Formats: sequence, structure tokens, C-alpha cells
Amino acid sequence: MSAEATQEKGRRGVAHTKRWLEATTHVELQFNAYEDEGMCELELLAGTKTFDMFGFMLGPNRRPVYVENKDDTNVSRLYSDYQAFLANAYSATAKRIQTTKDQKSEFMWVSTHPFNQAGWAKLATADEIKTALTKYSAVLGGEPIDEDMVRLVAQRIWVLVMNHRQLDISLTHDEVMLVMPYLKRKAPTL
Repeated sequence: MSAEATQEKGRRGVAHTKRWLEATTHVELQFNAYEDEGMCELELLAGTKTFDMFGFMLGPNRRPVYVENKDDTNVSRLYSDYQAFLANAYSATAKRIQTTKDQKSEFMWVSTHPFNQAGWAKLATADEIKTALTKYSAVLGGEPIDEDMVRLVAQRIWVLVMNHRQLDISLTHDEVMLVMPYLKRKAPTL
């Protein structure tokens, strides 16, 4: 597949995932890496990482959320990409806490194909994050792995699988706009 075709497939995948997540009425993803790269970028302990989307959880959770989207059927590559995602989530959280304040960011992984099915129940655990950090240790910038940080990040990881057919049973953008005033997910907190 050409680079242009790959980019177009990625752009389409991001649009589908954005629609699906926003149809839950619990997430609003204002920025994507194709149009707003700087807003989707996080500083790591070593380097930076641009996630596919950035936005906020709605309702009482009101946390920033970074989304990595994989519209891919290459199962052998998905698990490795997922481990890199975990390492980046840890590194970004550690860097943020080290330099300013904890934003309490959530990190969502959305793929269109399941992967590592034998280990599925353990994908969002501290042990899985430590395994990922061992494999992708460059993101640590020479810092030791902090066990408390690993446990903290594990609580903020989401692992979702989206089939494109789910869009057929999801709220449309217009329907979301109709129900949002009644749900009061954006109600002021003060």
C-alpha cells in the first residue's frame, strides 16, 4: 500500500473511531493528528509522542483523553504497537508529573481487530506496562521504572475494539447534538 493510501486509511480510521467514541456521549475529541498535530503531542521522559486524537471525557470524569487508533488487521503488529502505546502513556504521565502537575490523562487504545487474545484480560495491568517498558525502555530517558507510577497509569488505560459495523448502530452527530442538552454531560461544575 502506498504512503498516501496508508495515510488516507489512517485518516478514515480516526474519523470512524471519533464518531463511535463521541456517540457514547462520554467523550469529545476536538483534535486529531492530521489537522491539529501539536494538540495531540505529549512530551515524554525522552522525546515526544503524537497520539491520533486528543479531547476530554465528559461528565463527572472530565479528564483529558489521548487516543491511539489502529485500523489494522495485521495482528502480529498490533500487540507490539500496543506495547509501545503503553510505554508512551507511562512516559508521558511520568514526565507531566515530574515537570508540572498531574493532568490525570486517560489513554485509549482502539483497534479494529482483537490481538493477544490469550492475554486479553491482562492488557491494562501494571505487569503489562512493565513488560512494555522493558521492551521500549528508550522512552524512560534513563529513569528507573516507578512502581507507583506503573499502577497509576494502569488505572488510566482503556483497551477497545471497534468493528466498523458498530457505526451502523451508533448515534449520528445530529442525534448526539440533540441528546447532549438532556444528558447535561457539559453542565458547569461551579
